[in-house]
Amino acid sequence: MEFERGSQFSYLTADLKKSLESGEKTENFSFALVDNYHKNCFFIFDNDLPRFVVKVLDQGWDIDMKSIYRDQEVNEYASNLIGVPRRKIVKIIEKNGPNPKVVVYDFLGLALREDSLEPAELVEYTKDVLDTLRRLHISTASRYFGSSLQETTRSEEKVNIGEAVSCFLLNDIEKESLDTSGEAKRLVKEIWQPILDNEKVFSLTHGDVTLSNMLLVGNGIALIDWSYSRWSMPSYDLSYLLFWLLKAGEKELSIRLFADAKKVYASEGFDIEKTCPFFLGQKAIEYGRFKGRDWVDLGKKIFKKNNFAGAAQLF
Repeated sequence: MEFERGSQFSYLTADLKKSLESGEKTENFSFALVDNYHKNCFFIFDNDLPRFVVKVLDQGWDIDMKSIYRDQEVNEYASNLIGVPRRKIVKIIEKNGPNPKVVVYDFLGLALREDSLEPAELVEYTKDVLDTLRRLHISTASRYFGSSLQETTRSEEKVNIGEAVSCFLLNDIEKESLDTSGEAKRLVKEIWQPILDNEKVFSLTHGDVTLSNMLLVGNGIALIDWSYSRWSMPSYDLSYLLFWLLKAGEKELSIRLFADAKKVYASEGFDIEKTCPFFLGQKAIEYGRFKGRDWVDLGKKIFKKNNFAGAAQLF
């Protein structure tokens, strides 16, 4: 999908050439959209080689910039802690008038796309990301709520993570009118709120484990966009990751991978089985925002299960 030179982003050409030159010739810049979904992101090729990824922020850029800085902060922290690749900001270009801010990143790799993955590839990439998440969760395991980047303080113990987690979903359901029957909200409050409230062991989570946030880098996968990272339950990340495998029809493999992960996490004090159906149901409901009510209905059915295997069989 080539960028048209007369497009709304054509003003960037001169700025990027001037701002990004580092002793190399940049006379052969070309642009291409990342994909049809991410209309505000595009690649810059230099002599036909991908060199930069550009994100154009909309007029709500104050909020976006907070997310950008949060992403950089946590990405650096995770890189130092467990060696995940860093996606560095090369340049932030500010324009006056109608032109928005632009954030330029080094090119790390191509994001995974659901429509271009073979089942075997998805399986291998899932295993790779599972290993990254395991190292992140276990390295940051804590029995108290704390800042992801600071030492835990005693005053933070009183924060109710379970309530925060459920409110995030309930607000989405109401705001997007995802379930007019009210059944999803009832199931969350009656079944899951007490379970979430009683959870005592937490870790730093990525918070947005979607295919578009997984880049193919060399022979492995790099997680990007850490702006939704939070102190939560590891099952949050694991459920979101395994959702894609379940959606691809890999039920038995997903159940085996989860069973293996359950043993590893149990040795560190985590019971990921207890909360996994909640987060898996949450992901299905969120997916329903884009793909239709059938996914919302699936999410409600998942909420009625108390183990991963039972929830997985519903796909």
